[in-house]
Amino acid sequence: MDFWLEAGGTIACRHESPLRGMTPAEAVQSKETRRLLRAISPERCSDDFQSATATALLDYAVRTAPLLPLPDAQRLGWLDEHSHLFCRLSMASAFTRGSSYRIECGEISARRLTTKTTIQGTKAEVAITGSELLVTIRDEQCRDHSFFSGGGPNPFAHSLETLIEHFHIPPVPDITQILPACFRKNKKALTNL
Repeated sequence: MDFWLEAGGTIACRHESPLRGMTPAEAVQSKETRRLLRAISPERCSDDFQSATATALLDYAVRTAPLLPLPDAQRLGWLDEHSHLFCRLSMASAFTRGSSYRIECGEISARRLTTKTTIQGTKAEVAITGSELLVTIRDEQCRDHSFFSGGGPNPFAHSLETLIEHFHIPPVPDITQILPACFRKNKKALTNL
């Protein structure tokens, strides 16, 4: 057995691991440690570790799940849960339909100028700043392609719309799939009001 829980509920293991000393509830908060938890095969861990991990992963899924199925554009927010995307439409000399490509998700600083109507009814230019999703995919020639809102003038900078057009965006389990019995019960209660 490689993984088990100590008396205080923290993870113990035979080898060095980022999971050591964390509780399963703490480990699910980070994408990296959440992936590590999911990768541990049941025969490598104790029953209490398996149970606590399954509960922590379910609790995390319930807290982050959408209420209804999402369209492709909204599912982009969950891409960091995945390591690869499947190409469904080839991109000339870059990506081939039917192939899977490793992805990296991050953020890019964004600043946009827009015009808004003020409370007095006049138009004013407003700067909007923040962070936006950046998805990077390495093509078959080992060139990194960046996908972000609006894309860019660089031939390797593409819009998120292009990402959606050329790659399958994995489904995100919604609450009806994670807790179907609870959903049906609550829906019935609402119907009976």
